[in-house]
Amino acid sequence: MKILQVVHAFLPRYVAGTEIYTYHLSRALISRGHHVRVYTRGDEAPDGEVREVETIYDGIPTRRIHAHWQGPGTAAFLHASLFAVSNPAIDRSFDLFLHEFAPDIVHFQHTYRLSASMIAVARNHRVPVLLTLHDYWMMCHRIQLITPKMEVCDGPGSGAKCAVCLHHSVNGNGPDESAIRFGTRLAGIYRARFMRRMLLKTDLLISPSEFLRRKIIEFGVPSDRIIFLDNGLSLERFRDLPKHRSARLRFAFVGTNIVHKGLHVLVEAFNGVPIGKAELLIYGDPAVSPTYYESVKRLASHPDITFMGFFENHRVAEVMSGIDVLVVPSIWPENSPLAIHEAFLAGVPVIASRIGGMPELVRHGQNGLLFETGNPADLLAKMEHLIDNPSLVADFARNAGHVKSIQENAAELEQIYERLMRERAARRGSGVSAHCCAAGVSDCRSEDRRSGRVNTQSDAASVESGLGPESQHDGGGSRSPGGSASAMDGSEGCDRYATELEQVAAHWGEQAKISMDVKKAIGWLASPLVERCYIHPGISGNPEENWLMYVKRRFLPETVARGLTIGCGEGGLERHGAVLKLCLHYDAFDISPEAIAIARDAAERYELNNVRYEVRDLNYISLEGDRYDVVFSSMALHHVERLEHLLAEVHKSLKADGLFILNEYVGPDRFQWTPLQLMATNGLLRLLPPRLRRNLRNGEIKTTVCRPSIEEMKYADPSEAVRSSAIVPLIENHFRIIERIDYGGTILHLLLQDIAGNFDQGKRTDLTLFRLVCEVERWLIRSRILSSDFTLIVAQKR
Repeated sequence: MKILQVVHAFLPRYVAGTEIYTYHLSRALISRGHHVRVYTRGDEAPDGEVREVETIYDGIPTRRIHAHWQGPGTAAFLHASLFAVSNPAIDRSFDLFLHEFAPDIVHFQHTYRLSASMIAVARNHRVPVLLTLHDYWMMCHRIQLITPKMEVCDGPGSGAKCAVCLHHSVNGNGPDESAIRFGTRLAGIYRARFMRRMLLKTDLLISPSEFLRRKIIEFGVPSDRIIFLDNGLSLERFRDLPKHRSARLRFAFVGTNIVHKGLHVLVEAFNGVPIGKAELLIYGDPAVSPTYYESVKRLASHPDITFMGFFENHRVAEVMSGIDVLVVPSIWPENSPLAIHEAFLAGVPVIASRIGGMPELVRHGQNGLLFETGNPADLLAKMEHLIDNPSLVADFARNAGHVKSIQENAAELEQIYERLMRERAARRGSGVSAHCCAAGVSDCRSEDRRSGRVNTQSDAASVESGLGPESQHDGGGSRSPGGSASAMDGSEGCDRYATELEQVAAHWGEQAKISMDVKKAIGWLASPLVERCYIHPGISGNPEENWLMYVKRRFLPETVARGLTIGCGEGGLERHGAVLKLCLHYDAFDISPEAIAIARDAAERYELNNVRYEVRDLNYISLEGDRYDVVFSSMALHHVERLEHLLAEVHKSLKADGLFILNEYVGPDRFQWTPLQLMATNGLLRLLPPRLRRNLRNGEIKTTVCRPSIEEMKYADPSEAVRSSAIVPLIENHFRIIERIDYGGTILHLLLQDIAGNFDQGKRTDLTLFRLVCEVERWLIRSRILSSDFTLIVAQKR
């Protein structure tokens, strides 16, 4: 079996519990005849270049990736929660490595300072993926579930409260303080949701303690997806271990000298032990946290406290043989500490904090004692109890119980690996596959520019050149099909409507010309990044399948006789439809003569002779009855005031069981954004660096999103969002909705307008910030704090 072990750090440079466990497990699996490799992090790469080095450590082939993981520039404060959990550069390298090694199974031990999204990468290779949880990294960016004030946290919940810890990571105030407060709150939400999704992408989760298992279930993982299985240890060094005796009881701390390990609690407690009654030996590397180490030394006033310093891990059995009682005074909920297992192997009882998974190992009064976490007085009482009753030490040592060997653990995991491989093979054989979906669907006009690259049914070069760019405007980058019909009483009303109609037609004619010249996406629906990372996957699970391709696959598998597009703009939908072979013949109408001219020229240029383009006003259109098999409308209805009339005409024009398919803005009329919508949008806008906020129309820096006045809306385009909020209720009155997919845009539409094209998906910072804003919008909509402003509806004639 080809087994890949993934760990955040590895020997010989990094020597801690997870690294040691991964080393011994790999050696044990190799001894059982398996081909094992380790993928791990190397040193920081400050120049930003990703480098990989292939090494062999004690017979274990090891790939070490050297990468820069902190966010640069104005996004630097996000590195603690975003770059550390998802690093596209590491993901790409890991993907290539998986192709190279082709493992049968991928076992993640830790992803800290690697990339948690490596789990999704491995999943895409269709191999079983499991993760052993050694701490709380997947739910807490501080890893230990403790706050900066050293208070135990009960978990992230939605992630919003993680802002306190994230803000502490920023460690500074300044002119961007309000943005930082807002950003850290949203980053916490993003992190919690992202990590939960990564956990759910594994085939199995392993927890070495029941306590951690319960916490992960509370975090949102189904109980049947996570099992309790304690880690094994290498027993070789502890066999026939001689015991070095002492006249005084020797308490010891063996671990890392960092504050959450609680060494200061132990020293303060031991300061109260009568001089000469016992001694305290402190083992640990002072270089790990020099400031903390020095503060503990200053606290140590007892003459019988000795700081022993650093020792090599291979001497751990020797160290344990020279102590009588191990004290584990951690103030964080430790999972299954390696030091406790090693003490029991050496016949050394333990005094431990009553927190986390430690009470599962240390049974109070049987193989050790438990004390109240962070309470030096209670710890002193427990030590004095053993000083006064030294026979208990031997009694506790005899009751240490069985410690699982690494060979036993390897055999257990071997069976788990084989079971997961069988289950995966069975799913593959039945055609069942898992995929990730995110809310969203896209406007075909932005996608049809790229469909030549993703569609295999036509010549890519000709299609690519024939798909025109999408028009841009505040309503989502779409075209207007007709003007509003405000007041029609008398000649004055007719004159006003005629004026509005000319204004609307001129506006969208100008937009059509602009759209042909713009090099970068201006609106959110025109952005390839938005399409691939946010909108497309929610429809098909495929970043390359847009909403029209999805409709073809799901509802129009066979070519139909005749289709209609209302509000066709420059004809992108019809050109894309021709590629997809949706209809034999098309009619397509729009209010703008300029847009129709562009559409006709493109159709002639690419020999699309089956499309009839006409200038028509949708507010007063009359359609032939029973003519169409399908009617399309993409970003058109929210420009129509006489919706009842138009929908009645569409209903009349459809054949029996004909389909009405609309991709539409259904948010507030006249873009009268809600206060919460504006607050969230502007909060996110402040997080973006100036280069991402540069207006692509005029070069100015976008600073604020404001609610336009009704007068401003009418002046710019009298038809814009004239009755958008009425669209869905009226559709329900006229048609039977087969499928409705709300895909957001409530924040992204406002936020990304005029700046969408600034985001470069090849840049780590841009991609991370984009993911953050997408995750915020998803969370606000799914939590029903905001509603979706854009929707895809497939309806059928009643």
